[in-house]
Amino acid sequence: MKKNFSIYILIIFSLFFSGCQVANNPIPEKPEEKVSLVSDFNGWKTYTNKDWGIRFKFEDKDDKYKSYSEDTFIHLLYSDGLKGPLYLYRGSINDFSPIATNLEDYILKYAWKKIENVVKLENYTKLESNKNINGFQLRILGRNVQHPPNVPDTYSIFTIYYLEYFKVNKFDYISISGRSDLVEQILESFEYIK
Repeated sequence: MKKNFSIYILIIFSLFFSGCQVANNPIPEKPEEKVSLVSDFNGWKTYTNKDWGIRFKFEDKDDKYKSYSEDTFIHLLYSDGLKGPLYLYRGSINDFSPIATNLEDYILKYAWKKIENVVKLENYTKLESNKNINGFQLRILGRNVQHPPNVPDTYSIFTIYYLEYFKVNKFDYISISGRSDLVEQILESFEYIK
């Protein structure tokens, strides 16, 4: 009986001291994630980037996409690592010229000047949104540059969206380009977060 009593005492002391040790050395908190890509049960994913202050959703029933981001761009990649169907970029209207006064001025006068031998702005329209998102839809005519010699140039039409961006450091806009169905889903769910 005395032996069992000393075992109980030993267990009580070890529990007491291990509890004190945990109290004196709390478990460090998990660092806050700045970027997340969360799936729901309906085959949609929610992308959140706290550094950029944005959130959007897109359909991914087969779990075929992953994200990769840096300071100025976000790529939606295929799970095998190949370049994916969506690209977001954040930039400044002063990237090309210090005299652009607003996003529309930047788009019309400066954004395409350095690459106009490859792409041409065919037309643009102001986005009509019921949310607090302003911007432009641009229809771009791009020259296909990889073709055999002595073959006439061919062109592709693609769409880029420029969204006004709440000032975060030096950034004035976010451009979104990629597969049209994904871009539409993103624009439909796009929101600025704090």
